Amino acid sequence: SCETIQGIDLETNNVKKFTIYAKDIRACINPIFNEIAKVIKATINECDEKIVEIIKNDTIYITGKSCQFVGTEEFFYNSTGIITKTTQNVENAVIIGLGQILGR
Repeated sequence: SCETIQGIDLETNNVKKFTIYAKDIRACINPIFNEIAKVIKATINECDEKIVEIIKNDTIYITGKSCQFVGTEEFFYNSTGIITKTTQNVENAVIIGLGQILGR
């Protein structure tokens, strides 16, 4: 998929239309997602075995605007081996998550 946007070409200072493709966005965010996955795995490796078992049998949640990219859940599942969910309600994700934890 792609999106056409209009903006100022910084080299010519002229208005120009640009087409941005999903593959180009993915190429930009993959290094960042790889680093996040690396930190998730490193953090889990520092946890007590009981905590690791709980995490592996449950779900991790990726929040923020970056979680809205198509394929984010699959990327982090493939990178960490842990079921991953994203949220559509980015602005309230922390509050919703806290409510779920306290409601257990």
